[in-house]
Amino acid sequence: MKILLLLASSSREEPYEVTVSQTEEFLAIHCSCPAGEWGKYCKHKTAVVKDDESALFGDGQAESWAKACEWVADSKLSLLFDEIAEAEKKVAAATTHAKKVKDKVAKAMNEGIERGN
Repeated sequence: MKILLLLASSSREEPYEVTVSQTEEFLAIHCSCPAGEWGKYCKHKTAVVKDDESALFGDGQAESWAKACEWVADSKLSLLFDEIAEAEKKVAAATTHAKKVKDKVAKAMNEGIERGN
């Protein structure tokens, strides 16, 4: 089974086509945007996973949207998005830590630091 959705583009007037496909065992989401054409993570597919209706292009897709989001909710995609969120938290913490260390290095270079180990 397949559902075709039209999602708005921020870079062109025409919408992108997002296809949500489901079999008994698998769910797949494809998008016609450049990133989607390369099989990459894109904001259009993410909008479907996160049930962000504001991404829809035009009216008359409510029923299809609801069904596609239902399929997504019944898949393991939300677990993968939880992994992304956790990884992004770790990246943010590491970035903060790296900035603090760089500030310490800058201070040591400017004010001096003890020689030796």
